[in-house]
Amino acid sequence: MKATSKQTWMLFCLTKKDWRHEDLTVAEASQMISDLQDKKEQEKEDLINIVNEAKERGIKAGNDHNPRPMDVTDGKQTWHVSEGVCGFAWVHCNAKGNTKLARFLKDNCSFSKSYHGGVDYHIHLFSQSYERKMEHARAMAKYLNDNIDRQGISFYADGRLD
Repeated sequence: MKATSKQTWMLFCLTKKDWRHEDLTVAEASQMISDLQDKKEQEKEDLINIVNEAKERGIKAGNDHNPRPMDVTDGKQTWHVSEGVCGFAWVHCNAKGNTKLARFLKDNCSFSKSYHGGVDYHIHLFSQSYERKMEHARAMAKYLNDNIDRQGISFYADGRLD
């Protein structure tokens, strides 16, 4: 029995290839759909694992970094700040916000829509230490760039002082 129209439509959605004129049986089409869906799920798991590994490497880099301490004074009192300057850091991905990758990162990996386009992962660890947060973001961005091979998509560390 020839594959159903629902099966050929599902195959088209998964492969972007027209299967209507192929001689596929119901069983062959069913097996192909199952295999393609399994592959898609595995790709999602792999991407989540890559992002989680990037986060772990970022945390290690932030913990291993020794920020330059500073002394703050108001003219009367002086405070020693061992963690250095205060600030914020994030990892920016230049994928447009409506792409599959950007939507996936927002839905599954704690990224959020960026004001400047794309998506961001904000570093909330390390209290207010700008230097530690930036080290975290740099390590994370490097790992993501090395392991996510999408043409035109890049990750980079960004931040600002408070």
